Amino acid sequence: MQITILRHGIPDLSEWGKIHSSNIPEWIEAYNLAGVKNEVSPFCQEMVRELKHKFIVCSTLPRSIHSAEIIGYQSPHLIDAIFCEAELPKVQIPIIQLTPHVWSMIFRVFWFAGVSIKAESLEAFKSRVSLAAEKLIQLAKNYDSVLFIGHGVINRFLAKELISKGWSGEEAPNGKKYWGYKYWEFAAYTKT
Repeated sequence: MQITILRHGIPDLSEWGKIHSSNIPEWIEAYNLAGVKNEVSPFCQEMVRELKHKFIVCSTLPRSIHSAEIIGYQSPHLIDAIFCEAELPKVQIPIIQLTPHVWSMIFRVFWFAGVSIKAESLEAFKSRVSLAAEKLIQLAKNYDSVLFIGHGVINRFLAKELISKGWSGEEAPNGKKYWGYKYWEFAAYTKT
């Protein structure tokens, strides 16, 4: 059995300059509505050709679904919100203006420190990831080869969860790179 975890492609989002933290919810909404640029890593294309996944899983976010379409999966088999990215807290920091990328890194640090204002908490997210991993494992048992097209943070948490459940593979699934992927295997299972 094999589960491949792939990060979506480069978001097709117009450039935002420096903004106040109060504008981050608008940027997040734009980011969550964006598809991806129609350019794929050659390594990703090679992986898709070689592994020929039997079951494709996406989150409900357009960048996940659009990435599946770009690599040739026009109709993912499962689209489920359980696989969505970890939310960012809505923190107000007056006066300062930063790029959305910098704000998102700062807010992610807050989130890891336990600040989850108007967002899913880290503990709730971990529970969701555990359920998502179980769902991927069950799909792998049923279909043998599963591809999940996900997001940076959830991909890393899923990798750790799979390893904790006896799957072999790397703990870090190239989550920072768009189109980055890794796969995990569970050789001890046999179909009955």
